[in-house]
Amino acid sequence: MKDEGCGYANWTPWFFMLLIAAVIMGGFYLMMPTKTEGSNVYITNNGSAVEHNTISTTGSANEKVDPDMLTISFVVESEGTTASEAQAKNSKIAADAISALKALGVNEKDIKTVSYSVNVKRESHYICSNESGKSDCYWSDVDVGYTASHAFSVDMYNFDKSGEAIDALGKTGANVQGVSFGLKPETRQQVVSRLLCSAAGEAKKKAESIASGVGANVVKTLSISESYSYSPMPYYTKDYVAMAASAPTTPIESGSIDVSVSVSAVFEIK
Repeated sequence: MKDEGCGYANWTPWFFMLLIAAVIMGGFYLMMPTKTEGSNVYITNNGSAVEHNTISTTGSANEKVDPDMLTISFVVESEGTTASEAQAKNSKIAADAISALKALGVNEKDIKTVSYSVNVKRESHYICSNESGKSDCYWSDVDVGYTASHAFSVDMYNFDKSGEAIDALGKTGANVQGVSFGLKPETRQQVVSRLLCSAAGEAKKKAESIASGVGANVVKTLSISESYSYSPMPYYTKDYVAMAASAPTTPIESGSIDVSVSVSAVFEIK
């Protein structure tokens, strides 16, 4: 029957047939497993997960390394009745300290400011007043001036000059806070890369041994993560440096640095 208005009678059956076909195709699509990106888990239409058989292992490696860098931390503190006076005194001592380091062959780029501040200096005073014949005494904080503080760190690579550097800083009026030993960035990267290779190999060997024990084989690595740490040793504190300063030249012994890495890996087995 032909509809004289919009012609619905001709195409309505075809519309319903196409709709039914789309529903059937959609059902087949929903029944197919879909793989999540970046993983090895398959999700089916009923929400269940199918995972690969895996083995998780860890590997580690460590090495004692001689340091090739020394860092001296020192602070310049100055006081004045005004902020500008405290800053001027501080700038003079800081300039003398930097000049002393340069005279020992330290490169200016290896001298860094850690912090700088100018603060009001306050002291607690016991104040007594006698107003109207009645004595009244109390403690009160009183502004007595300003303190300028400039903290530095300096990296040195010639250990033979480190004791002289500490002594020279003390003579300028700077306060040496401590000394630590470390590795240059490029040295640390080389050591860590070497140890990571060893640790990763250990993790894989463990996985292969476990897989062999259950009659399986390692087929590929699914994930791997790493971490590392190194402990600068020894560390000389302010008190040690102060005691050592009485010697003709402050003695500095570097010791060694313990570098450790750890690797965690997940392997697929079949």
